[in-house]
Amino acid sequence: LLSAGPHNITFRGREAGTGFDQMLVTNDRNFVPDAISNTAPAISGIPNQVITANTATPPIPFVIGDAETPATSLVLSKSSSNPTLVPSNNIVFGGSGTNRTVRVTPAANQSGTATITITVSDGITSASKSFLLTIVSALGVPAFVYLPIEAESATIASPMAVASDPNAGQGQFIQSSTDELGAATFTVNVPLSGVYSIWCRVLSADSGHDSFYVSVDGGAEDVFDTAEGTWTNAWQWTILNGRGGTNSANLLAINPRTFLLSAGPHNITFRGREAGTGFDQMLLTNDRNFVPNAIYSSAAPPFRISSIAFDPAGFVTLTWPTQPGKTYRVVYKTNLANSAWISLGKDVTATGTITSQSDYLVGNRFYGILQVP
Repeated sequence: LLSAGPHNITFRGREAGTGFDQMLVTNDRNFVPDAISNTAPAISGIPNQVITANTATPPIPFVIGDAETPATSLVLSKSSSNPTLVPSNNIVFGGSGTNRTVRVTPAANQSGTATITITVSDGITSASKSFLLTIVSALGVPAFVYLPIEAESATIASPMAVASDPNAGQGQFIQSSTDELGAATFTVNVPLSGVYSIWCRVLSADSGHDSFYVSVDGGAEDVFDTAEGTWTNAWQWTILNGRGGTNSANLLAINPRTFLLSAGPHNITFRGREAGTGFDQMLLTNDRNFVPNAIYSSAAPPFRISSIAFDPAGFVTLTWPTQPGKTYRVVYKTNLANSAWISLGKDVTATGTITSQSDYLVGNRFYGILQVP
């Protein structure tokens, strides 16, 4: 009979070699333990971090602990959702005992986002905490990429074929004339590693003409339901989605479907699934908030710059017509042959019908304007 409060329980040796691992004190006379009693370790939260490209985070403090295991015996591990941007080996622990730190160094000349997960284990159970690391370019914003591509520019396998429509970009689009046959493969040169979404300008009049199979770099195919629930006789932009497998009937299970792409060439293949599904343009972007709403030109974004003024000190000022309250992004490329547009600086919210932004000119730059939703 024990009162509430501290009590001493002593085990004195009687027979040598008698092993003793754990003790469990309980007032439940019907309870019979059948496993090792162990509570999971604990780890404190870690705030999200924002750093500039080619720099590292400071040592970020966090606390670990466990009811049964000394903190010095707990084991830490780490992972990155974007190992191209942040390799796991670039996540380094410090500190000792219950007070630990983590320092993260991104890969050189990279920007974007990665979810960093820290796990503490006592050898039996574990606990994890994650935080979002955002690496911004020296300009102060993530380097966003927008790659508009005409569908008819793909390498096409019959019965996928080019068709004409005055409402399509450059008056042409592609479609297959037979279910389950035909393909279009795009070779896309990605300028920056990161997580990319694929927007498609499609024509899907009904549920019988609204899907492709899509794969990237020879990976697993998934069904892209091009206009589930939004069928129309007009062209529309929809984001690439997936069902989780070609035999799945779980429409839009993965929405959007994203791809971790390294810098360099990649192959994106659209294979015919339902005949008559029209495909006009594709836009590959690492800007998760961007929603296209116009026909894109591979030569320039959809807004026209009205003037470019040069200052002898080396600055150029871009001016373009705007709608008050709308937000715009200036993008540029250094070679017109490149299909990628890179964001110049922070987004600009228009306060009038004319908006300007300046840039310090470094070599050749070709500019364009995007409206941000």
